[in-house]
Amino acid sequence: MYLLRKLASGLRSVFRKQQLAKELDEELDSFVEMATEEKVRGGMTRADAVRAVHLERGSLEVAKEDVYAARWESVVEGIWRDISFGVRSIRKSAGFSAIVVLTLTLGIGAATAIFSVVYSVLLHVPYARPAELVAITEKGPATKPDEISEVSPGDLTDWQEQTPAFTAVAGYESWEFHALTGGAVTRTRFGCRR
Repeated sequence: MYLLRKLASGLRSVFRKQQLAKELDEELDSFVEMATEEKVRGGMTRADAVRAVHLERGSLEVAKEDVYAARWESVVEGIWRDISFGVRSIRKSAGFSAIVVLTLTLGIGAATAIFSVVYSVLLHVPYARPAELVAITEKGPATKPDEISEVSPGDLTDWQEQTPAFTAVAGYESWEFHALTGGAVTRTRFGCRR
């Protein structure tokens, strides 16, 4: 409840700037008057006391700006000024603004369409439960530790027919090629489903 009251009073203060400025002027004037009276009681003349207070405390206008900057309503006021400036700028150059909006619309639409295609073709796994996919490999006695030997079509058919633990068994073929790039040989591996 306290936050809502604070917010409501802050928003009211944005629209009552003249009254707040008057109240701040009165408060600063009373502060200067109290400091001047204190110096007069210390033995200074009134003119010297006023001068000394102004030299010690600085300009009243700077103090007002500091008070305004410290309040959160200045942020709301700044946002309001930015919005009104933006609206005036758009109204002043409507043709340019229309081109910018059209360009942004086309760019966002194209990016969305490209992402949709990339997602459906490359990123989306077309299986109901992709976490349950497994890879079955075959290693023989002559197979090196980092190598996978090829599965014969007959073995693949046997796995498909005799493995009740899996819903389906599919094979794919991979191949390698060597490419020269900048003097270094790189190996790239591609695969496809069969």
